[in-house]
Amino acid sequence: MTTRSRLLWAVAAGVVLSAWASNAQAQAVDPGSRAVNVNARSGAVAARAPGRLVSAAFGRARDFQNRALGGTQITDNPGSQPISPRIQMRVEALQTLFTNLNLLINTFNNMIRAQAGRDPVPPVLPNFPVSNNGSGGSNGGLLGGLGNITGP
Repeated sequence: MTTRSRLLWAVAAGVVLSAWASNAQAQAVDPGSRAVNVNARSGAVAARAPGRLVSAAFGRARDFQNRALGGTQITDNPGSQPISPRIQMRVEALQTLFTNLNLLINTFNNMIRAQAGRDPVPPVLPNFPVSNNGSGGSNGGLLGGLGNITGP
């Protein structure tokens, strides 16, 4: 045997052995996993169709735009919700603060009027209604609106 014939036999044996090894490896894998078309459902394939993806995106954009333009729909009645003691305390603190601020402004106004020789003006105080101890409802004041402001 010549060197050339040995080389040809070696190449042929290598090709046969590699083909046999790849076939054995393919047989070791589950045959159902090789054919994706066998396992695919028509609904799953159709759901990923480009036209459906685009129409679903348009639908989501339309819903987002309708929510943005329509505003938030509040269905809860705030009168039925109990007011927490912390919020009630803040409201009463704001009412006291603005009442005292109003009295301070009125005092400065009367000081200026007294220097000018005019009569003092009685203070104009807001008429904050009494709170209903956090049971909710329309109690006026800062929670139920602006309250009743009495003037001279």
